[in-house]
Amino acid sequence: MNKISLYILLILVFLGLSKSFSPNHKNIKFLKNKDSFSSLENEAPISLILMESFTRGTFIKSYLQKYRLIHGFKPKETKIITFRTTKNFWLKSKELTGMSLFRRENKLSSGSSLPMPPGTLFVGDLAYGNWQKTQKGSKVWVFRRSYSHFPDLLGWGNFKPSEKFYLKVLDSKKRMKVFYGENNEFKKTAPSSDSVKGKEPIKKKIISYLKAYWSFPKMKEKK
Repeated sequence: MNKISLYILLILVFLGLSKSFSPNHKNIKFLKNKDSFSSLENEAPISLILMESFTRGTFIKSYLQKYRLIHGFKPKETKIITFRTTKNFWLKSKELTGMSLFRRENKLSSGSSLPMPPGTLFVGDLAYGNWQKTQKGSKVWVFRRSYSHFPDLLGWGNFKPSEKFYLKVLDSKKRMKVFYGENNEFKKTAPSSDSVKGKEPIKKKIISYLKAYWSFPKMKEKK
């Protein structure tokens, strides 16, 4: 194999690797930071809940996040939106998985990007539900029938917002302080999709990929 053929082969290998290891983000919106939410979504009333943070690409890595958009006027319609974002914002917000990172009450509002427990936009608003007394005399929030599936969408599990919880939400909004719940029940760190058990390590993938491309057939020595 002469030098020209070798150089051509190397170029083709490089182009192949670049294409394989660089992600394609066609039609994916870019989220620079928390202030970008208001310009990306102009509907209302809406709540964006961070579902997952993950990366794509090896040599050219991209940082992506998946959100669930819940619309107050369309209780049975939810959208899953994927944003490409900066590494800095990705790292800062990754630990807020399950939280609402953006809410807008009406179209005249620019919205709020203060991280809050999911569903705080709807709790306390009589258009979505009402307060009901428990046997102990305290009050808990219960959604109306048309919104009865919201606890599942919001990832509440067995959690039921109390009136005390609601008042603490209002206080945290007033002080512009992140609120994780009365007992930090919404504070958690979810593993990224890259570290899910069972997936082949990236390093191993690269090595096997390179071996496949760089294992040239042995040349016979001229006598």
